[in-house]
Amino acid sequence: MMIYVDTSALAKLALPERESYEVAALLEGQQLFSSALIDIELSKVWQRSGLTGTGYREFTEGVSKVGINDEVIRRACSLTGVRSLDAIHLASACLLRDAGLALAFFTYDKQLHAAARSQGFTVLPSASDGHQ
Repeated sequence: MMIYVDTSALAKLALPERESYEVAALLEGQQLFSSALIDIELSKVWQRSGLTGTGYREFTEGVSKVGINDEVIRRACSLTGVRSLDAIHLASACLLRDAGLALAFFTYDKQLHAAARSQGFTVLPSASDGHQ
C-alpha cells in the first residue's frame, strides 16, 4: 500500500504515544510519501519534546518527499477548510494521486482528515477506529 503521511501521523511513530504501536504496525513495509515539510515539522516536534540532535531523521529518511514548487502552491491555495501547512500536505498528496499513485492519506489532525476525505482519499485512521 502507498500511504501519504502527515506530521501528526509520523510523530506518533517517532515519539512514544498511545497510538504508536498501531502506527508502527500500519506503516511497516508500506511505501510512504509526504511533503518536504515533514523534515521541518518533525524536527520541531522533536525539539518541543525536549529531544536534541537529528534523531528524527531516522523516521523521515525512508519517506519519498514531494518538493514545494509552484504547482504545489497553486493547488494548496485552491484548497479550503485547512491551515496553510496542511494545505501544502493535502496539495502534495493530490498531485501524487493526479500522477497516478493510489494513495491512502494518514493523519490524526481532524480538520485535515475531513479535508482529505472531501478530496476523495481513503483516510487513515478511519472514523470506525475512533478517530472522529
